[in-house]
Amino acid sequence: MGSDPTCKPKLLIIEPDLETRQAMESFLSKSFELAALGKGTDGLRLMEDAPVDVAILDLSLPDRLGISVLAEFRNRWPKCPLVCTYECGDRHQRLLPMVRQVVDFLLVKPVDLERLEEALLHLVQRRAAHPDSVSDEPEGDES
Repeated sequence: MGSDPTCKPKLLIIEPDLETRQAMESFLSKSFELAALGKGTDGLRLMEDAPVDVAILDLSLPDRLGISVLAEFRNRWPKCPLVCTYECGDRHQRLLPMVRQVVDFLLVKPVDLERLEEALLHLVQRRAAHPDSVSDEPEGDES
């Protein structure tokens, strides 16, 4: 995020469901400059080329295990705030205790878009205030 206060923070959305992705894009575009992709591999590639200020990652991806994308994301960009989403009862349910330790917010679907926006803006502000810190303990969970 630049020093210009009129600049919108950059958001990456990695969400495989087109309808959910479009709803997030539509709602969050007023507050963020965003890129929305449906595959984890594409999201990681975009981060290499154009890092963002904050990211959303759904754990159910079509091309790779969401947990492996999460691990790679955290290893490569430990300072980038990350929100993970998941569906109740999906195959990642047993991994949630571990996921909670490495993400900033963990939200169950369907996601409340206003709550999501508040969480993202909070994470961007926190990162701007403490740019050298690695992501803290998770702050939210709607499980």
